[in-house]
Amino acid sequence: MKILILGSSGILGKRLYISLKKHYRIVHTGLTKRKFNFEKTEEIKKLLLKEKPSLIINCLAIADIKICETNRKYSNLINVKILKEILKLKKSLNFSFIQFSTDQMYDNKTNLYSKESFNP
Repeated sequence: MKILILGSSGILGKRLYISLKKHYRIVHTGLTKRKFNFEKTEEIKKLLLKEKPSLIINCLAIADIKICETNRKYSNLINVKILKEILKLKKSLNFSFIQFSTDQMYDNKTNLYSKESFNP
């Protein structure tokens, strides 16, 4: 099984890599620093088409609330738009997907990240 870990330079992604590499073929996006520009959604498509993973584990996120509030466009790109792009390819590439979340949930009236704003 080939597993792609997005956000592998973060704490959770790095720990998953260390744990899973003993048993699976792991593709990662950088362990000590990012080796992939997630801001270019076309690059994500290229990565998925090239690697054709069986499973994607998404640890990529802007979790800092202050950054999310002060840089909404960037955090929306990382936390919402990239996820939508990945899920658009799910059916054609036939991979399983694991998404992590936090306890931070918002309604559509006060924040950018609501069920309504995320509709893959």
